[in-house]
Amino acid sequence: MTPRDTPSDPAAAPSPAPAPRGAGREPGSAPPTSAAGWIRRYAQAGGAPAPGDDEIDAVLAMAGVAAHASERTAAPLTAWLAGRAGIPVHEALAAAQGLADALGEGSGTRA
Repeated sequence: MTPRDTPSDPAAAPSPAPAPRGAGREPGSAPPTSAAGWIRRYAQAGGAPAPGDDEIDAVLAMAGVAAHASERTAAPLTAWLAGRAGIPVHEALAAAQGLADALGEGSGTRA
């Protein structure tokens, strides 16, 4: 990018590339825990059953709807709010889709 191509708004400047997966680990150290392993262990530590594949798919879809209808930070907070309110995961997904549609930001994702 030449100085002439540089955006005048610093926020519009390209972000640096993310660090490669595993960056910062000692050579030869074990890879990070898989998502499935993390979820299973986190559920066990919290005294809750681990979610099934269908529940995981619905939570990820709900997070995707929230992130695309708003900002990425809306995804984990939407999941947290649904859990805090005790809303069953498929109802929470439907509510997220309904809100996104009402805001004109529907993702087209349907469960």
